[in-house]
Parts: sequence; C-alpha cells; structure tokens
Amino acid sequence: MTEVHSHNIEAAHHFSERKVSTSFASEILEIAEAAVLAIVAVATAWSGYQAALWSGHQAELYAEASKYRVQSEEAATTANQRTVVRRVGRGGVADGRSPRGG
Repeated sequence: MTEVHSHNIEAAHHFSERKVSTSFASEILEIAEAAVLAIVAVATAWSGYQAALWSGHQAELYAEASKYRVQSEEAATTANQRTVVRRVGRGGVADGRSPRGG
C-alpha cells in the first residue's frame, strides 16, 4: 500500500510542476479563453432572465385567451338557446323539425 501511495505522490508532483517559460501567444490565448468564458456566462444568465420574463408574459396572455374562449362559448350557447326558443315559439319542436312531418 505504501508503494502505491508513493507512486501517487510522485504522479501528483509531476502533474503539478509548471513550466516557467510561457510564450506571449499562449498568455494571449489564455486571456481570450477567459474572455470567451465570461461572455458565455453572461449570455447564459441573460438567456435565463429572458426566459423567465417571457414565461410570465406568456402566462398572462394564456389567461386572457382563456377568458375570451369562455366568453365565446357563452355567446354560442346563448345564440343556440335563442334559436331553440324561436323555433319552439313558431310551432316547431326543439330538434328543429316541423310538427307536420316536414
């Protein structure tokens, strides 16, 4: 077990050693990578904010559409009831057929 442990320590030291000499191009690349990651983080946060904002707006519009649907069904029911009353009032029957068989 001690032998495995010492190999792990050696591997950790090997991977943690950092080269001191870095080129100017690699430093610029690291800065560019950090900038891109920052832009992505801000864009992701903005996307989440917009999704939440529009979700609330969509819920409001859905409620309004439901209100209009109920009103239209109410108007259709009222119109059908008036049609039945007019037909019955003229001597017809409720299903729209004439009592004389026609």
